[in-house]
Amino acid sequence: MSQETNTVTIRIMDRDFKIKCPQSKIMELKESAGLLENKIREAYRQCNEKVIGIEKLTIVAALNISHELITLQKNNGLSSINKRIHKIKNKIEETLASQS
Repeated sequence: MSQETNTVTIRIMDRDFKIKCPQSKIMELKESAGLLENKIREAYRQCNEKVIGIEKLTIVAALNISHELITLQKNNGLSSINKRIHKIKNKIEETLASQS
């Protein structure tokens, strides 16, 4: 069973892009485009609004998004490890308590 795909037009930095997207993912695509637009504009402000190419701004924005993703993944990984450590600690404490 294949999902129906639509061609969706998204606008980023006053440019239109036609993207094929499954119907069920259109809202996510639009949210992603909005996030990218915001990150590009943020990169532009960080460059003190100097005139630089859209390609460079897009790369800077993509790097910022990638950095945020990696940071979140690492934090989730640490959270998972901390949960495991807590479970192991509880088991050790239960075992020690039952032996007393």
